[in-house]
Amino acid sequence: MRLHRLWVPLLAGLLAVCACFAPKPFKKNAGKTVFTREATSRSHEVSLGETFRIELPANATTGYEWKFKELDGNLLRVDSSGYDRSSNPKLAGAGGTAWWELRALQTGKTVLRLLYYRPWEGEAKSGDEFNLSLSVEKP
Repeated sequence: MRLHRLWVPLLAGLLAVCACFAPKPFKKNAGKTVFTREATSRSHEVSLGETFRIELPANATTGYEWKFKELDGNLLRVDSSGYDRSSNPKLAGAGGTAWWELRALQTGKTVLRLLYYRPWEGEAKSGDEFNLSLSVEKP
């Protein structure tokens, strides 16, 4: 019985510490919500009119590109997109980050889906996938 009393608080403390170091599904950058790889297959809310960002690891030197498979143009609009190379330009072939800034146009629920593939090989040979379930709410 004493052993049980000792393990429960110890386990709870360990879980709390692990939660602090777990990757976050989104972050705030200059007041803007940024969804990262860890946000995939989860549901999130954004406010009507809000601009948010998606950042995914990519490597342009491999020929792979992130392409939208599903994007509801009635609810969301892509305002801009780009690719940031690795912070170390001396690393030939180093990966970087593909990003998109989107704006929530009207309330509703939608799923964003991106596939990572080489255009000449097609979607069937996708190397990765990112899904984001969004609920656009009034602020």
